[in-house]
Amino acid sequence: MTAPRTLRTGTPGRPGDGGTGGRGGSSYSWTDYETENYTDSEGNQQSRSNPVSKSNSGGSSGYSGNSGSRASRTLYHGDAGQAGEVIFRVMNGDQVIESANERFKVEVLGFDITTDHPDGFLEPGEKVYIKNLRVKNTGKLSTPKFERTLLYVTSGDWVVSEGIEVEISKSLAPGEESVIAAPIPFKIKNTQIAATDRRMVRTESITPKAFLEETLLEYPEANLARELTISYPIEITAAQSVSSLKPGESSRIFWKIKNLSTSDLGVNENLKRQIVTALKKISGDLNESKIHLVLDEQTVNNVNFSKEILSLKAGAEITIGGTLSVDKSAELYTGSVLESALRFANIETGELNVIQKNPFEIRVSESYRREKNANFLLITNSRTERAELDLWKKTLKEMGLVTSHWDLSYNGHLDFTRNVDDLGTLLEGMRGKTVILLNNDFKAGGQETQGTEFLTKKNFLEAAANYGINFLVVGGKESENLL
Repeated sequence: MTAPRTLRTGTPGRPGDGGTGGRGGSSYSWTDYETENYTDSEGNQQSRSNPVSKSNSGGSSGYSGNSGSRASRTLYHGDAGQAGEVIFRVMNGDQVIESANERFKVEVLGFDITTDHPDGFLEPGEKVYIKNLRVKNTGKLSTPKFERTLLYVTSGDWVVSEGIEVEISKSLAPGEESVIAAPIPFKIKNTQIAATDRRMVRTESITPKAFLEETLLEYPEANLARELTISYPIEITAAQSVSSLKPGESSRIFWKIKNLSTSDLGVNENLKRQIVTALKKISGDLNESKIHLVLDEQTVNNVNFSKEILSLKAGAEITIGGTLSVDKSAELYTGSVLESALRFANIETGELNVIQKNPFEIRVSESYRREKNANFLLITNSRTERAELDLWKKTLKEMGLVTSHWDLSYNGHLDFTRNVDDLGTLLEGMRGKTVILLNNDFKAGGQETQGTEFLTKKNFLEAAANYGINFLVVGGKESENLL
């Protein structure tokens, strides 16, 4: 049924031009004869006719008429037309089989996603199936009996179609539903994403499409989307350890591997999925020979640790731990970045790939020592470069100034009211002197931070107002908690 339409008033036309004037008459000519009387030679009276040529010119053309006058009558809208109607009829010869004002429509009501080894995760390289595809004819005509309706999925960034189409096995009457038993297989693209400190998670929508096989008519109503999450079923936590150690000191170190899925993993389990965790040095000026590791009761040489996890039950986690020590001969303010990593067998190829890695820093530091007659307190952290520290000390020394050193990463706080040695607090020790705070980013407690985050407003104001302590903050962002 189509809505009736009202004819709108038109705009009056432009008046017509006046008519063209008529043509003038044509010119013409003729001959007349005139009688002449005369006396001949004998004296007798005679007469004769003499020809005379005459002519008349043509008439001029008439003037054009005046243009017509503009319309003066009021115009009105036309009457509304009757409502239109579209009727679809399915004919068998002259016989009407079905008749309706709307065609057939196929909508997807829902479907299930499953794999060969359901564990709650879809991984790169995994084969996936759409099953129990539920469809309904929401139109007013039956779907064609002699032309197949097929359903399929298209490829995307992660979904790889296998080109398989499944059929609705019968014509669906208006309002009728059907469940398609045959699965539509597809695959998750086997893309190796560069490993980071977080478990890889990607998402993509999948939408089964429907069409008529011969006419290729698509059903736009078949547009139900389902979001897929692509990820790995295991993850590794960041290694936990003290980031700053004095020469000869030790700290506990550990990290965890978690099985997030509902399947048992490892080569000793049914799926034979290999899991390996490792630890190595990736950068820094602290020599490997100066870093001593004991992990899972085994001495690790040159910071090169690797262990295969033979079995990791569904939902379980395993802890890799031990001690991390810095050699007594390690040079102060040197450091290294170590990295714990997780390797996992690809579900399609079995190839062992790094799927996650977590770097952490270790630095050789020293405890606070109050220098006699110190004018400055230089506050550093685990990412203060040795060359930078040496330059600060050299510059202040050349100016005849004495400097004490406070390593924020080693000491773990910047509380000026806390006793730090036998002589008392930093407030007492720095009265009337200057604090230089190197305010670059560094990691503490697993989070990126800056030195000003350790200095409370109360401490800052008390030090400045009551003890005359000057502050020089070098780098970083402005800290609102001090103002």
